[in-house]
Amino acid sequence: MFVVTVTWKAKPDQTSAFSASLIRQAHNSLKNEPNCLQFDVAVDPQDSTCFLLYEVYSAPSDFDAHLVSDHFLKFSAETNAMVDEKTIKVFHRID
Repeated sequence: MFVVTVTWKAKPDQTSAFSASLIRQAHNSLKNEPNCLQFDVAVDPQDSTCFLLYEVYSAPSDFDAHLVSDHFLKFSAETNAMVDEKTIKVFHRID
């Protein structure tokens, strides 16, 4: 399994809109991508501008397909100006 984590620091005046976009993106990814197995969205309880995504794909190529999907490209364009920082890490899950 291929795991991706993304941490985001949203602009303080954009947290509500950014949160709604993240939730919609998670829903669209799970609905439209058969090899997107998990897509969790979390927010830091002590810092409402700090978000975490935890995504699981069958293989790295499935994440590559995610990055060129229509819903991802729309999400990216919609949220780019809402964030100050973004950090992506990839992992291979060991079960």
